[in-house]
Amino acid sequence: MSRATIEILRDNLTLIPFVTAGGLAAAGFQVFLSRTLEKTVYGETFVVLGVLSVLGASTLVIQTVIARSSARLFALERLADMRLAAWTAGRRLTIAAILLTAILAALTPLLVRALQLTSPWPMLVAAVGAGLGLVEPLFRGITQGARDFVAHGAVVAMHGFGRLGVGAVGVLAGGGSTGALLAGPGGALASIGMGVVALRRLLRGDSEPADAAKSGEPPWVHIRVGLIVTIMVAMLHLDGLAMRVFHPPDVAADYAVLAVIGRMVYWSGITIGLVLLPFVVQAATRGEDYLRAYLISVGLMVFAGSIVAVVVLLRPEFVYGVAFRDEYTLNTTLLPLYVPAAAMLAIATMTASLHIGASNLRVWAPLAVLVAATLIALAVAHESARQVVTVILVADAVAFVYLVGEAALLARRAPAPG
Repeated sequence: MSRATIEILRDNLTLIPFVTAGGLAAAGFQVFLSRTLEKTVYGETFVVLGVLSVLGASTLVIQTVIARSSARLFALERLADMRLAAWTAGRRLTIAAILLTAILAALTPLLVRALQLTSPWPMLVAAVGAGLGLVEPLFRGITQGARDFVAHGAVVAMHGFGRLGVGAVGVLAGGGSTGALLAGPGGALASIGMGVVALRRLLRGDSEPADAAKSGEPPWVHIRVGLIVTIMVAMLHLDGLAMRVFHPPDVAADYAVLAVIGRMVYWSGITIGLVLLPFVVQAATRGEDYLRAYLISVGLMVFAGSIVAVVVLLRPEFVYGVAFRDEYTLNTTLLPLYVPAAAMLAIATMTASLHIGASNLRVWAPLAVLVAATLIALAVAHESARQVVTVILVADAVAFVYLVGEAALLARRAPAPG
């Protein structure tokens, strides 16, 4: 068994218990919301979370940029530079968090009208959560880049438990969608607290930093990384936003049920990309092979996703019965379209991590064209849920074929396996 195989399997097995625990907490919170909130309130909560997922793509961008830079510094054993970079990033992210919260709060009246919300409070609470969410990726990114997946897993798990605890209290106290959205700030604060503990242990040392001018990468590199990550996040949420904009709240809420169940395939394997990214960065920095690790990761994702897909497609009523109340309508005729779309997007997203780690950043431009074409297609074809799902299926298939094709081209010029 090769070193790449051993390390990828080890890191995934280390991360799985933490991600499972955090995922169960997050899933438990979703089930709690679907069974506690009224249908329209649940739909309102879902769309606000969707908006924040697109706007909050910045948090995943930050995590990916930090993880990529951290992996490179750890591969070069430049711990002092890592400490300096962490301190600098922490100060900048705190300022950015305050600004983001203020901007979202100022835009709340417009967002309330555009999304047909009944109150401004959900958006205001979500604005605070979005601000705190800008700081949280600092801790996720550094622990991911260091490939310390015990610490990274603990940070991730604490986010899930924080969301569940604070959100449940908010809903049970009668807060409705506002109480549910308190889960955002609660999860972020819990994660940040655990991250502070992890970084104090991880970055302990006395060495002096190297020349700062030689430590970083050009800004255009981070911009392209950010564009790739943002596009992949947008591809996940465009359909839900389109349904909310073009359809009544109850129809959008029923579609949210379809999306939640269909995306189980996506979420079942997407964390494998978290392990792949720092491995690729460190291997590329040392001039070692990383494509074997990518193929292993694809195999793991296909295995995990296939199990979930079989359960969802063969027993959708069971999954629906566990997660939702009877007042929602599960569109089982569209699940066979949504599940493969989610599966292809999961592999495409992980393959994007390969390109980011290997500095093959030219993929941003075709992906930008794809997301623009998807927006145009949704603006034209949105009369029914089937039209929306069909657009997403085609878009995800194009992203999958293109990114995997680029990976094949990357294999021709990558270092040979050693």
